Amino acid sequence: MSATGEFWNAAKELVATPLDDTRAQRLDSLLNAAMETAADELPSADGPRLGQVTVSAKALLSLLMSRHSIDETSPDFLAGRVAALVDLYGYAAAATADAEVSKLPEDELQSAVFDAVANGLANSVAISEEVGTTLDEIKPALAELCCAGLLVKFRHGADVIYSLSPIGSLLADKAATAVTLYPSP
Repeated sequence: MSATGEFWNAAKELVATPLDDTRAQRLDSLLNAAMETAADELPSADGPRLGQVTVSAKALLSLLMSRHSIDETSPDFLAGRVAALVDLYGYAAAATADAEVSKLPEDELQSAVFDAVANGLANSVAISEEVGTTLDEIKPALAELCCAGLLVKFRHGADVIYSLSPIGSLLADKAATAVTLYPSP
């Protein structure tokens, strides 16, 4: 779902009523989809389109803040704002990245960890189980991937969650497209 009227209407419907866990997860999914769309649209969007989306996003934020107790200095709120900056600058960096920056990991363990995160696994325990190795072996690979700008990590309660960075998302998409277009014999 793109950041069209349909998206904004669905998001407004969710924030207009109390946000239980299910509704919050649906809103999170909608926002993730909107971020993906924004990344796709930014390189070619014209001024009027960007202005329209900005007005809609501000209206949604105002509605959310008027209907729910939002502490703008809470770590979660601030983390969301930082995550938005990471996405914005990450996609801009990916669009201008040279070949050295925008390549998949060559190390076998790092590549397996990257693939596990690209396939939706988010915490180190699930990733280590998928890769078939220990947490002690996974942690350096996760750190290297974060340092390389392919993964980002953030806290969700007591959990540390890993996800693809904007550059990591673009590389995963390129890799998936290459496999689809040029399957191995």
